[in-house]
Amino acid sequence: VGIAKQSLSANYTRSDGYSRSKAGALNADYSGGKAFYQGSFMNDDFRLSWHAGMSTKGFGSNTFYSARYDEQYEKTTKIFTAVQGDVKCKMYEARGNTYELFFRPAIYWNRSHDRFELIRGSEAKVPFNYHRTDVFGINLNSYFDWSLGRTALGAEFRNEDIVSGNLGEPLNKPIHISGTDRDYLYGLNRSNLSFHLEHNILLRNFTLSAGFIAIKNTWNGMPFTFYPGIDASYRMGDHWKVYASYNESLRMPSFTELYYSVGGHKADKYLKAEELRAVEGGVKYSSRVWNVKASIFHHHAKNMIDWVMDTREKDPIWQSVNHTKVNTFGQEISVQGSWSRVKGQLAYCHLHQKKNEADYLQSQYSLEYLRHKVTSQLTFNPMEKLEVSVGYRFQDRMGSYTDTEGEVKNYHPYSVVDGKVTWKEDTFSIYVEGNNLTGHRYVDYGNVPQPGAWVIAGVKIALN
Repeated sequence: VGIAKQSLSANYTRSDGYSRSKAGALNADYSGGKAFYQGSFMNDDFRLSWHAGMSTKGFGSNTFYSARYDEQYEKTTKIFTAVQGDVKCKMYEARGNTYELFFRPAIYWNRSHDRFELIRGSEAKVPFNYHRTDVFGINLNSYFDWSLGRTALGAEFRNEDIVSGNLGEPLNKPIHISGTDRDYLYGLNRSNLSFHLEHNILLRNFTLSAGFIAIKNTWNGMPFTFYPGIDASYRMGDHWKVYASYNESLRMPSFTELYYSVGGHKADKYLKAEELRAVEGGVKYSSRVWNVKASIFHHHAKNMIDWVMDTREKDPIWQSVNHTKVNTFGQEISVQGSWSRVKGQLAYCHLHQKKNEADYLQSQYSLEYLRHKVTSQLTFNPMEKLEVSVGYRFQDRMGSYTDTEGEVKNYHPYSVVDGKVTWKEDTFSIYVEGNNLTGHRYVDYGNVPQPGAWVIAGVKIALN
């Protein structure tokens, strides 16, 4: 005897976007849909859950991969499915207590199809890039509680496989691309094996979590490497808590970063894995009305992966590289207040980056960072069913970008004001939402101008 649940959802969205290319064609439009199914069954001894979904989206990617081409387009289709179980079993009894071991096995598979058009609809000028990626994985996590706290351990095997028109190493046998007269000629396969162990100590005012993850990847002959982590916090009275943490992590280069050498890009298939060491400390205050958090942190990145361009060159190209090391020091503070009909929040983050790279290098990721960021939001209910919210955002980004004319420009600080009005009933709600209400023109990231004032109206209906 058990309880079974199932649900199914779907949606479709479409927009002409907010900009056009120099030739007048759409280049920020999009359309696509999603369908998602999930189910579960549980009783006193175990729980089984599963899901399957599909999404498809076509969108004008503007100048995302290169400022030289402002009519890029991409079409993606994704299929994903997974099954997960939760099982508990009796370990032993001692002094009247029953100790149980909890298992959580899971298996998953994801498939992704991607078609990229450097010049939209013109394969005769530049051939389209086709990719098919399969990701398969199986993992087992477990934990048990005992007199010294909670211990968790687990393992995961993950395989990534790509076949492509231009990414990877030459295939021994070409694979036909469905719906075209072309073949996948390149590909790459790599597997990742990881083990983790973690122990948590939960006392009245003190908590400690410490552990490590050991990772081995078949790509580039990577050996087993250990990455430790520790988090601790101490509660002082009813309102204050201090905390500190140290963690190490790893990011493998993507297939694009290893092999994408098209349209003004030159990839390096010998990139090293990116490693990060992060230290953070802070204090929190909480009460019925206020929640305040202040923290400082330091990130030391080794072999950070990025795309860079030497702006001194006459005809520069983007190259995938490993930065030797990048150190980031930051501070962050946030304040939240809640009263009977009013809620508000204010947050500020400041970053300072120290790097070994020259200033003439233009970066797509690592070196383009927000020096200052301020966000705030005020939400209030002038009437029982009416909710009004106003948001403000200020950003000051470091670095530069190259526009569609090939001119290098620095980022400039900007402010944006958003707002939303909602009328709520028991079974439905009506809303009007406005973004960038002042119509401010700005470039936030990369070389794509952001939209001006954007107003959205809609209705949400709850079916019981």
